[in-house]
Amino acid sequence: MGELIQCSPIAATIVFALAMYGGALAPQSREGTPLVEFQRGADAYAFLHRQAERQIGMAHRRAGLPVEEIASHTLAEKIITMRGNDSSQVLFTPAAAAALRELAARAARTPGCNPGELRSGVWVTAYKANASATGTNSISDCIAAALPALPEELQYRSAGTVLVLVDTHANLVVDVLPALLIGQR
Repeated sequence: MGELIQCSPIAATIVFALAMYGGALAPQSREGTPLVEFQRGADAYAFLHRQAERQIGMAHRRAGLPVEEIASHTLAEKIITMRGNDSSQVLFTPAAAAALRELAARAARTPGCNPGELRSGVWVTAYKANASATGTNSISDCIAAALPALPEELQYRSAGTVLVLVDTHANLVVDVLPALLIGQR
């Protein structure tokens, strides 16, 4: 017959827990990971935004200017300088885009949800990262509720069928996702 192995009670508990809950301890599923990475990127952007505000505030204090009156264009310029051309700052990666499209499509199919121009608008190509967000529109509540939560500095907006991630304090486009509801009717 088989051989009995003796081990400590702690080791036995660990082995038992891994056998019972191994799937729960495994890395996240393919569907969860892109959204987690998206949210981490959004949080990293919000941190950069707050750093820019602090740096401008310190410069205003040294110059004797009121800190609470930081102009959005000044903040946008500082953020653009701090972000540079770092391609890792892209939040709508191909994997995140696919996951967000799936969430939006599910929401758009629910009764009473009208995605508005995200479904029926034209494909607006005027917006790109680090551009002004002037002219973007609010997205419908049903689509916004289906997408991952964002830090307070960021907001989902639309420009035709394009989902635009906007820094509302700086009036700055952070990233764009063309054709959010591609192929959806």
